[in-house]
Amino acid sequence: MAMTRPQRFLLPMLGFLIAVGVVAGILWPRLEAAFQSNLVINGVIVCVLLLGCLYILRQVFRLKPDIDWIGAHEASAKPDGVSPPLLAPLAALARSGPLALSPTSLRSLADGIAARLDERRELSRYLVALLVFLGLLGTFWGLLGTILAIGNTINGLEVESSDVPAMFEGLKAGLQAPLSGMGTAFSSSLFGLAGSLVLGFLDLQLGRAQSRFFNELEDWLANHVIPLEASSGGAAPASGGGAFMRTILAQSADSLEAMERRMAKADQERGQLVNALGALQSTLSALETRSEKQGEALLKLAAATSQAAAKSDDGVVQSLKELRATVAGLAETQSAARGQISDDIQSAATRLGRTIAAILDERKDTEEQA
Repeated sequence: MAMTRPQRFLLPMLGFLIAVGVVAGILWPRLEAAFQSNLVINGVIVCVLLLGCLYILRQVFRLKPDIDWIGAHEASAKPDGVSPPLLAPLAALARSGPLALSPTSLRSLADGIAARLDERRELSRYLVALLVFLGLLGTFWGLLGTILAIGNTINGLEVESSDVPAMFEGLKAGLQAPLSGMGTAFSSSLFGLAGSLVLGFLDLQLGRAQSRFFNELEDWLANHVIPLEASSGGAAPASGGGAFMRTILAQSADSLEAMERRMAKADQERGQLVNALGALQSTLSALETRSEKQGEALLKLAAATSQAAAKSDDGVVQSLKELRATVAGLAETQSAARGQISDDIQSAATRLGRTIAAILDERKDTEEQA
């Protein structure tokens, strides 16, 4: 199987860079004037752009050793002259014998290669975002300088001066600093966004190259996968044999035994779950029966309470009647006692008056005799 060479993606990238260079050459006078407005930030943006272009081109070119290794492996059984950076585990596996992979090992190997490819693109993505950030940084820096310069210009105006031409000359001189700040802001945005556009296109081509390489690698590895019926104990495949194939078959047998143990454990857990559900159902039935008995007991208690309430109402009425009779008798007794006491007091007062009158008469007779 022929792999796509990285030159197929390098040529469009180089052509795009040449086109960008031609456009920059045509617009060079204006670009030079914009670049001079802020040498520091614009210089950093241009340096990041150049480094990013070289890095992305190098990442595309780094796919060549892996592609060469695959071609050499197809041509001979031991491609010892090539060391693939991405396919190093696969190369180590191929040195021990004919290349034969199980579906599980193919999936893990493909995931590892995909992770390495993504790791290679992380820096290029960061450089694209860094160019946008530097453009915004220069924009805010220029706007800050513009605001400060405008404030200084307004504070320096002499409105009361009678020399109008001199005042306008001072205003023109004061506006040079705000205009310089605006130039810094817009030039930084221009170079930052243009640089992110260039690096974004190159990163897109890098992603296409890596995706094409990964897809073709998966198709190539699929030709070296051991069928399931061969790895489960049947006839050995034509492309494999020896100690390596015995190791693969032993690993497959171990995997099947582990799967069988997991299935047995799952059946045991399922039986325990069924028993637990049966116990729970019994508990719920007992609870339902107990609830019914409690309901019947509550109904009986309510009926008994109603009867007791009715009986207690009759008893209360009878008690009230007896209490009323007792109170009436007590009132009559108190009236009779009050009348008796009044009579006793009246008779005692009568006797006391008679006694006092008798005493007075005796004292009077005594005085007359004396």
